[in-house]
Amino acid sequence: MHAAYSRLTADASTTGAITSASPRARTRPARAWGESFRAFLPRTVKGSLISSWELEAERLDRVGASAGRRANDILSAWLMSAVLFGALVAVFGLVVAPYLLV
Repeated sequence: MHAAYSRLTADASTTGAITSASPRARTRPARAWGESFRAFLPRTVKGSLISSWELEAERLDRVGASAGRRANDILSAWLMSAVLFGALVAVFGLVVAPYLLV
């Protein structure tokens, strides 16, 4: 979920303010218009990851950095989550793993 949060902050803070009161609001990946949760969840996760990655790539282009660098906020959040989860599993063992997935 920590990796998803980094995606959410990039996507919500940028596209949310731009498209919330526009015709594009219906095409945003984080909108469920009469669809089941089973259909909504994979579509919104995939769409939001793509959207946030594109936004981050645009931001990095503006500052002259590449998407694979440390300046990438999404990759940094994923790396910090992996390090934290690895440390927790190393200290407490695999018994903590189910709690990390929630």
